Amino acid sequence: MTREEVLQLLDAADFDALVGAVETAEVDFKRSPYRLNEPSEAFELAKDLTALANTETGGVLVVGFQTRSPEESGLDTVFNRDQWLATVHQLAYPTVVGLDAVFKPSADDPERGVAVIVVPAQAPGSRYCVAAKQFVSADGAPGWMIGLSVRSGDRNRPLSIGEIHALVSRSLHLGTDVAEVKALVRDLHRANAAGVRPRDVPAAALADRINRAIDEMREQ
Repeated sequence: MTREEVLQLLDAADFDALVGAVETAEVDFKRSPYRLNEPSEAFELAKDLTALANTETGGVLVVGFQTRSPEESGLDTVFNRDQWLATVHQLAYPTVVGLDAVFKPSADDPERGVAVIVVPAQAPGSRYCVAAKQFVSADGAPGWMIGLSVRSGDRNRPLSIGEIHALVSRSLHLGTDVAEVKALVRDLHRANAAGVRPRDVPAAALADRINRAIDEMREQ
């Protein structure tokens, strides 16, 4: 079931049609609400939403619905939209642009329903989003708790420290290559404008830099 189909059914309060729905890379269901007054639960919400933000299409998180057992679904607590959004904005970096949350009541009981958080597709330059929380250990040493997750099919997969390091290394290397390409292009433009062919910037060198930058981008 696509994100659009899920949102249409929720708008129509047709919860029964969601029974048996299969989670995908862009659709995630959570049976129990996040207890945002507990730091671990707030961090988990940020990780779940940044995982959706790290997909090419974005996605939707439906909280309070059990697709296998609808009689057990429905939020039992008051949904505070501002609190949910503020929690994610505080813990997610960079900011998940366009994030929105809304309560969808059940047709059978308007006092019960589900929380729906929509995550728009993010600009390629904004990925990858991480959940980050500063802390102070028992001995007073400051530190950061970082979580970087991606969607793998119907699940969130946290990246290992090795994968995060490789991702950062590739990004830094790509950034250097792109900077070199831009510098070479500027030199060529200046030379052409002056009517001089730059001997120190051969076409082969430019092509080589461009090809290496493209190869790096394809590996992302």
